[in-house]
Amino acid sequence: AGGLVRRVENGIITTVAGTGTTGFSPTATRAREANLLGPGPIFEYPRGTSGFVFTESNNVVRSVDGDGGTSILVGGGSQPFDAGISAQSLSMLSTSCVAPTATGDDLYVSQTYNYTRIFRFVADGGTVVPIAGTGGYHYSLDGLQANAFSTYGACVYGENDAGVAFSDYYGRKIRGVDRNGLYTTFAGTGGTCCGGGLGSPMFFADSPNFFGDNGPATSAGLAGPDGLFFNSTSGTLYVSDSSNNRVRRVDADGGIATITGRDGGGYGLDTEPALGAAWNLPKGIGLLPNGRLIVADNANNRLRTIDLTLSQVGLFAGTGIAGDYGEGVPATTAQLRSPY
Repeated sequence: AGGLVRRVENGIITTVAGTGTTGFSPTATRAREANLLGPGPIFEYPRGTSGFVFTESNNVVRSVDGDGGTSILVGGGSQPFDAGISAQSLSMLSTSCVAPTATGDDLYVSQTYNYTRIFRFVADGGTVVPIAGTGGYHYSLDGLQANAFSTYGACVYGENDAGVAFSDYYGRKIRGVDRNGLYTTFAGTGGTCCGGGLGSPMFFADSPNFFGDNGPATSAGLAGPDGLFFNSTSGTLYVSDSSNNRVRRVDADGGIATITGRDGGGYGLDTEPALGAAWNLPKGIGLLPNGRLIVADNANNRLRTIDLTLSQVGLFAGTGIAGDYGEGVPATTAQLRSPY
């Protein structure tokens, strides 16, 4: 979130995009020469390459190739959303997340807050196709046609077996669009209000709302759910229950359980048992080659791992001090700034 995108390889941290100065560089052709603003979740793209994509708070989706070249894939134009228009001509607001499709060829892009929409970037032709939302900010019931009805703030994280999955931060749910294009719910009971103005979900999303462990996921309380990771082998969906300061697991049978975290934000030891470990707004989740989960511990300015076999939390990067120090040094000695 500090205007840099950084890589950890063999325990050493280096910068791969950004200058350290926040801003916007729409015409930059080299990633290290581009000023960035609030880079969001990062995904490999195209799949099987060393390239990657991420959103910026400048309301664009930026691509970086394996040689360090960069370009804007989506956004930066002046046209309002319309199916089939050029992605680079699109004017976007509140761009939040991007994730590759199951094949890795195209991308899902989400906008949030008062302009909520999920759409597909079709690489072959560079156009956009609506998936969910109409650009409004209201809750729509399960079973409704997703591209014809609004939703709350969404952060799309790709596909699971049931369809496109997204975290509905303000609606306090993990939702999706099934293979028939209909809204569905994977986890969470939701909020009590339906969008916009005083008393809307924006006013209670960040307050704790924890209950329902070891029961059906759709009967559990979530608070500000954010990062998602779907393990296609086990059918397990991992969820950063951010404002509950927990990471939770939704099993293939629909049950939910906590794998790490407790009430109240904080930080304990660099290595400690996962259950009962303190977190402070966990965000993005991924999977490391060694099988451990990696989670952005946003307000602790660290990246941490979860060993699912040993049920243990470890430190991957960051000292806890918000900053940009550390180039070519061990990742655990480098500063991070609100990693996402």
